[in-house]
Amino acid sequence: MHLTLRYATGLRVDAVVLAANRDGMRIAIPDHADTEELRRIEGEWISEDGDLVELESVTAGDGLDVSGLCSWAVPRVCAAG
Repeated sequence: MHLTLRYATGLRVDAVVLAANRDGMRIAIPDHADTEELRRIEGEWISEDGDLVELESVTAGDGLDVSGLCSWAVPRVCAAG
């Protein structure tokens, strides 16, 4: 599953979801050596550094149902491939 993240600074980052549940997700960002964790606190996604992160889009590959994810992730755009 592919994400486009938007930080409060306006920075947009593409990422791939490695694991996710209602309270957090582990993501891989191109050109970053380590994975990152996003936590959901009081309905908002927060980076490891404490920055507010908006899930701008969530895109699934073939055969992957993201309807459950979209119900709690609240992205601007949710699409299936």
